[in-house]
Amino acid sequence: MTALIGKVPIEKFRSAYLTVLLVCLCARNIGVYAFLPSFIDISVFSGLAIVGFFIFFLELMRKDIDFHLTDNLLLTFFIGTLILSSIINFRYGIFQNIKECIWTIISFFVVGFCCNRKNNLFTVSRVVKIQNIIIIFWFAMSLLSVFTALFQIGHVFHIKEISWIAVGIAENRLFGVFVNPNSASIVSVIAILFSTFQIFYNSKGSLNRIFNMVSIAIQLVYISLSESRGSYMVCLFLGFVLAFLFSYKIFKFKGFYGILVSFCTASIFTLALFCTMNLITKFFSVIPSFSSDVEVLSRYGCSSRIGKRSDYVNNNDVSNSRFNIWISAWEIFKNNWIFGVTPGNILTYAKSVMPETFMAVRGYKRVHSIWFGIPLYTGICGTFCMFGFFIKKFFDFYENYKKIGIIRSAPVLNLCALVFACVLIYGFVESEVLFVNSVCSFVFWFFIGISVNYLDYGMKGAKSYTFCK
Repeated sequence: MTALIGKVPIEKFRSAYLTVLLVCLCARNIGVYAFLPSFIDISVFSGLAIVGFFIFFLELMRKDIDFHLTDNLLLTFFIGTLILSSIINFRYGIFQNIKECIWTIISFFVVGFCCNRKNNLFTVSRVVKIQNIIIIFWFAMSLLSVFTALFQIGHVFHIKEISWIAVGIAENRLFGVFVNPNSASIVSVIAILFSTFQIFYNSKGSLNRIFNMVSIAIQLVYISLSESRGSYMVCLFLGFVLAFLFSYKIFKFKGFYGILVSFCTASIFTLALFCTMNLITKFFSVIPSFSSDVEVLSRYGCSSRIGKRSDYVNNNDVSNSRFNIWISAWEIFKNNWIFGVTPGNILTYAKSVMPETFMAVRGYKRVHSIWFGIPLYTGICGTFCMFGFFIKKFFDFYENYKKIGIIRSAPVLNLCALVFACVLIYGFVESEVLFVNSVCSFVFWFFIGISVNYLDYGMKGAKSYTFCK
């Protein structure tokens, strides 16, 4: 059995699997995907879960996962806590929790940590391949979405009794051809980061620089019109960091004066970026409406115009109820502070045990914050493991930069650090790291895995690459 497994070309198999998984996750963001029979989505992702778990099994047999590493040990303990929490709370639901555990394992040890530190299997070409899929797919989707804004299209399609899909403009924000403007816009930010990387580090297989520049412009327009406050926040943060790094490299000032000049330059750029995003929204708000299903939109309390989101003053909206959700999550956590209540049965538990809480009354299954979600779902035990992992990764990056500097670090490692920071910042308002099978979560764990090898071989990478080539 061991000999047979040793002959399996697991890296090629895994690479193909990751490509298929990413494409399927991208397809889930298409609005018309919701019209497909639910059994198709269930069948596709059940099959992907089975294949992913099989790859994990092969990795265990081949000893490609080094459980003596601190990173892997913390993640393993976290999975153990998640499983234990599922067992403790099994009477409130078990099948959804089994699915959560399997996908968490796949995220950690198939998408992310898939090999030990003896093999530098992560290559720039593999990174570029993932980048290209996201850049091309999101460019096409965002471009179509911008066209729906130009023609002021706004239609709402009834899916279920309490479920609807918007095409174009709804709630004064641009859904476009995406299912959800929040999850779409954060990937738009990631696509901007990837395009910026390819422009300044034009490796083999990268997309054309002009295409990447056009893609950045389209993504910026979509982020502006999506009115996603979390994505706005991350986009401005990313703009500040990139402007700071580029200005520090361009200007010859060193030490305190270099930092001061770079900080001022980055601040001015970020302010200009913020004003540009607001001007984009203003421009689209004055375009006359040509095609709008006003009657259906009004039925759902929506508007077919770009402008200030109507749900800013609608207290029933999730984004305006986040503080109440977080307070409710804290109340449930205090009642289950050791192992928490797993995500698959949180609503059932809340309605059964704490029916007066906000989450139970409103029927919310998600906390909309990974920083509140981890303690709620896995208790203090899981929080110690996962937050410990995040803190360790932060210091890994810090120690690397302290040793060799940002400019001399491998550009892929700098990219990993920016993905790590951006997604965790977005995690304050959305659960895009754990307990959600999304493009953003895929990107996060994929680049966490990439960073391990580049941190190990940092000096080697620094001699081979420069950030702005």
